[in-house]
Amino acid sequence: MSERCAGKGLLGASFFFSYRAPETRGKKYLVPTLAYQLAQNVGGLGPSILSAIERDPCIFDKNMQSQMDVLILQPLKEAADEGVLDPSPKVVIIDGLDECSPVDISGSCSTARDRLAREEEQRKVLEVIATAAKHPSFPFRILLGSRPERVIRTFFAELPTQVFWSITLDESYKPDADIELLLRCRLSTISQTFGIECDGSWLSEDVIRTLVRNASGQFIYIATVLRFIEEAQGCTHQDRLQLILGRRRKTGCKDTPQAFDQLDHLYARVLESSPDPALSVVWLRAIHFLSSTKKVPASFVDRFLESQSGDVERLLGNLHSILSVPQDKDKFHYRFYHLSFPEFLGHPERAKEFYVDDQAWVNHFILRYLTFYQRELL
Repeated sequence: MSERCAGKGLLGASFFFSYRAPETRGKKYLVPTLAYQLAQNVGGLGPSILSAIERDPCIFDKNMQSQMDVLILQPLKEAADEGVLDPSPKVVIIDGLDECSPVDISGSCSTARDRLAREEEQRKVLEVIATAAKHPSFPFRILLGSRPERVIRTFFAELPTQVFWSITLDESYKPDADIELLLRCRLSTISQTFGIECDGSWLSEDVIRTLVRNASGQFIYIATVLRFIEEAQGCTHQDRLQLILGRRRKTGCKDTPQAFDQLDHLYARVLESSPDPALSVVWLRAIHFLSSTKKVPASFVDRFLESQSGDVERLLGNLHSILSVPQDKDKFHYRFYHLSFPEFLGHPERAKEFYVDDQAWVNHFILRYLTFYQRELL
C-alpha cells in the first residue's frame, strides 16, 4: 500500500511497528520518523520542521505528544499560514500497531504486567494519532493497520463515528481473485525458471482452487506456501507443493512443520496476547468443535465455556483477528477466519506448547462440570 501511494505521489509518511527491533518495537521513533518523511515528501513543510528543531533541540527527548505538536502540527500551521504548503492530498500510513510494545519487552507478553504495559503503549500512540487527526492544521488521512486487539477496539469505540472509518479485511472484500492471480504468476515463474512442466500435479485448476480455499482470504498463507516451495532443498519443487496439499509421496523430501514457520509464529503471538493462553487454547478447541461441526449459536457456546460472567471477553477479547465474533450471538455461530488455524492447533509439532489434544480439552470440561455438579449437591 505504501509503495502504491508513493508511486502516485500520495504518501506523506509511513511507519511500521515490529517487535523484531527496538527502533520499530516502541513508540519512541514514531513521530520523528513521520516528521522526517513529511519534510521530504510534502512541499513547503521541510523548512518549518527544521526551524522547530533549531528552536527546541531537546524535542527528541520529550514525550510523544510534545513531539507531535512541535515537529508536525506547528510546522504544518506555519507552512499553511505562509501559503507554501503543498495542498495535494497525502496519506500517513501506520501499520502493525498491535506489534507496538515497550522496548524492554522483546518477546511474548508473558505476565499481566507486560500485557498492561503493551496496551498502555498502544493507547498512547492512538491518543497522539487521534489528536493529530482532529487538529485543524493536519491535512492528511491516516491509514492505521492492526489486528483488532481489545485496547484498539475499545479506543475506537469511544470515538465519534465521523472521525474514523473501520474496514475489516475479510471475505467481503473478495481477495480470492487477487490471491489466485498471485498464485498463478508465482507458480508459473517457478515452472519457467526450473523447466517444470505445468501438468496436473503442478499448475492444475484443482491445485489452484485448493490453495485459494486454504488461504481463507489471507495473503500471509499464500506467501508462506510460495516461500516454502521456492526454497526447496533436498527435494523437488513439485514434492514441496504436494506436501502443502497433503498429498504425500515416497520421496526424499521430509514432511516437516517448517513449511508454515512464519504463519505458526504469527498464530503463537496472537495466542500469547491472551491473559491465559493455555486455557484460551482449550476454549478454541471447543469452539471449533461446537461451531464448525455443530453450528451451535455463539450465545450457547459462551454459556458453555464461561465459569463466571466476563470470562469470554477476558480470554478471547484479544483473539478477534483469528476468531470471527458475530454481532447477533443468538442466531449465528463463531467461526475462524483462517482454515489453517484449527490445523495449527491440532498439529503437535506446529502448535508446540499450545498443543492440546481432543481428549484433553474434553476432559477439561467434563471435570469442570462434574465438580460443579458435586458442589451443587452439597
